[in-house]
Amino acid sequence: QSADPVRDPAKSPGKGRILAPVWEAFRIAADSIWTHKLRSVLTLLGIIVGVASVVTVGGAIEGMGAYVWERLSSTFGSNTFIVARFARTNVSDEDFEIIIKRNKNIYPEDMRAVEEKCEGCEAISPMIQGTDDVKRGNRIFYDARIRGVNEDLQKIQSLDLADGRFVSNFDVTHSKNNAVIGHKVREELFGSIEPIGKEIKVGGESYTVIGVEKLNGTMGGQSLDSNVYIPYTSYLKKYGLRRSIQFQVRAPATDSGGYTQDEVRQILRSRHKLRPN
Repeated sequence: QSADPVRDPAKSPGKGRILAPVWEAFRIAADSIWTHKLRSVLTLLGIIVGVASVVTVGGAIEGMGAYVWERLSSTFGSNTFIVARFARTNVSDEDFEIIIKRNKNIYPEDMRAVEEKCEGCEAISPMIQGTDDVKRGNRIFYDARIRGVNEDLQKIQSLDLADGRFVSNFDVTHSKNNAVIGHKVREELFGSIEPIGKEIKVGGESYTVIGVEKLNGTMGGQSLDSNVYIPYTSYLKKYGLRRSIQFQVRAPATDSGGYTQDEVRQILRSRHKLRPN
């Protein structure tokens, strides 16, 4: 008996039949590219430009998202929520009328009740603001953003000072006419002069500058350096209360289930004697 010779797999007829069409396709493709050089270069260039465009746009969107998230985090702080009469959402006129009749106004007394009774609230600060002109001598800063705040604002959002101090509990309790000004306001009114301890006029009323905010830049085309922070009690004394207020609350970092929001909601519903639902 004679044994069959061992066959080389590389020389197997079946494998050769498989590789032959592949090699023929490669040869035809290479010949076509070489014959139509300009068309091949333009096609390759189009692919490169297309891929580069997708990568660039994707990177820009990701970078913009990171920038917006950073700005929002610094402006509104992390693990915070806003208490308002109703959410700022697009609703029909009929639904809006129902909301206006159903949802009660929120007053400073409501915020103070939450401060006293809310065990999970780490910090609470009002969100009261308007615009007014700020003057020093013959220099005027038009349409500054006047914000009524308390000492907790620094615990809620990133607010760094270049000089001086922020509004204190003493300022709020005694309605002191003290002000912390933004970087742009400082440049416009004082230039190179030291502003701490100097007087400015907010809407014609004198305030003492106690602090200057660091440069923040812009967000969405709006300057973040035109703020003037004053105690919210001074704000209410000067401008009055024309509408329902909003206030911002910082919850503990461990509160992932919204328990602090429920606590604040219950306090306000109890104060306003609201029925279930």
